[in-house]
Amino acid sequence: NEVRNLVSECHQLNEAVMVADSDQSDQNKTADLVAAGVRQATAARNVLRQMESDEILVHTQRSNRLEQLRDVNIVATASTAAIGIIGGFVAVYLLSRSTVRRVQWIGDDAERLAAGLPLEGKGLGRDEIGRVNQQLKATSALLAARTNALRDSEARLQAILDNTSSIVFVKDLKGRFTMANVQFERIFGLQREDILGRDV
Repeated sequence: NEVRNLVSECHQLNEAVMVADSDQSDQNKTADLVAAGVRQATAARNVLRQMESDEILVHTQRSNRLEQLRDVNIVATASTAAIGIIGGFVAVYLLSRSTVRRVQWIGDDAERLAAGLPLEGKGLGRDEIGRVNQQLKATSALLAARTNALRDSEARLQAILDNTSSIVFVKDLKGRFTMANVQFERIFGLQREDILGRDV
């Protein structure tokens, strides 16, 4: 508005100079009007320069702020990426640690099964590892049932062999005794525990 007013005053002075110049009656009045016009033009020019200076200052401040925001954005993006990567590594570590621990439990149960010991009742979930553990437990139960049936069958066979009057013994392919009856012990004067697993 200030510039508009100054420009408007300059136009008015310019018109007054033109009227006074055409009148040529008062040279001093024309000179005064020209001087006033120059002052008004100079004032308008100074106001425009100040406005330009203010605009440059505002533009510089905005540019600096934009650079600061860009730097903050870069730091925030890098931080977010780093947190994401670290979080991913932590998740993979925890998942693999949990999986390794569960697989170790299955290995321990397999060793117990091989040793003929009862399995520990650890619940390992419903995923693949959990299903393997369930199958191992089912195999253990089946093996225990079959082992008991085999022991019962061996006890019945031993009872039948012990009640016969003939000497009965069994050897494996390497010639080691695997079974002998009571009549064998009486005739040869040996205890079964002394000959089982040994050859002649």
